[in-house]
Amino acid sequence: MLAEAIHRDDCLDREHAFADAHFTLLLQGAFEETAGSWTRTMHPLSAAFSPPSFGHRDHTGRGGAQLFTVWLRRSMAEEFLNHAGFWRLPHLWESALVGLPLLRLYTDLANTPESLDEFEVEDRLAQLIGTAHSQRRTWETRRPRWVDGARDRITDCPHAPLRVTDLAREAGVHPVHFSRTFRQFVGVRPAEYRARTRVVAGCRLAASTSLPLSQVALAAGFADQSHMTRAFGRVLGIAPAAYRALVNHDAHRLDVKR
Repeated sequence: MLAEAIHRDDCLDREHAFADAHFTLLLQGAFEETAGSWTRTMHPLSAAFSPPSFGHRDHTGRGGAQLFTVWLRRSMAEEFLNHAGFWRLPHLWESALVGLPLLRLYTDLANTPESLDEFEVEDRLAQLIGTAHSQRRTWETRRPRWVDGARDRITDCPHAPLRVTDLAREAGVHPVHFSRTFRQFVGVRPAEYRARTRVVAGCRLAASTSLPLSQVALAAGFADQSHMTRAFGRVLGIAPAAYRALVNHDAHRLDVKR
C-alpha cells in the first residue's frame, strides 16, 4: 500500500508499533523516531525503514510533517526482507540514492497512478533495497538461464498480471537478486522491459489493425490509452496516433514507389 500522511502540528506520540514493515520518506517538515535510547532524526527527502512490530515513538516538529509511506504486506516482506538487518543502519537511508526511488514512487502515484501495478511496485522495491545494499554485487558472471526464461515470460504475455516475486520464486533466487541480475544481463529493469514489450505490442496492433487506440491499449496490456501514450513517449518519443499515421503513410509511399 502506498500512502501519504500529513501531520499538521507539533506532536509527540505514545509508543506504538505497526504489524507491517514499511518504508517512509519525509517530504517536508521535521520528524523523529525514538526506540529506547536510539533516535532517528529525519530531514526532508531522507528515508527510513521500519521492520514489522517495531516499537517506537514519533515526534513531529513545529509546523508539522508530510510523509510518504510504502507498506509491505506480510507475505511480501517475508520474500523481500528475509535477510534484511539494514534497518538498524540509519546511514544507509540518508543517501539521496535511496530517497530518490521513493520520491519517484510518490510522484508517479500523484501523476500516473495507473502505471503502478503490482509488478512495477515490486520491481521498484527490489531496486530500492538493492540500492541500500549497493556494495553487494550480483555473483553471476555468466547469463543465467532463468534470465532468458523470465524475459520470455514477460515477452509472451505483456498483458498478464505478473509479479516479481513469482518470477524470482520460479528462478529460485531472491527478488532483489532477480531484479539486479535481470538488469545486468538484459540492460533494463524487469518492469522497464515489460513496458517496452507492451510498446512493441501496441506498435504491431496500431500498424496492422484498424482497432481504436483505446482497444489497442487494452490489448497490449496498458491500463488505458493515456497510459499507452505516455509509454510511447518515453520509449519512442512519439504518440501512438502519430506512430500509426507515420507507418501507414510510409507504407502508402512505398506502394506508390513500386
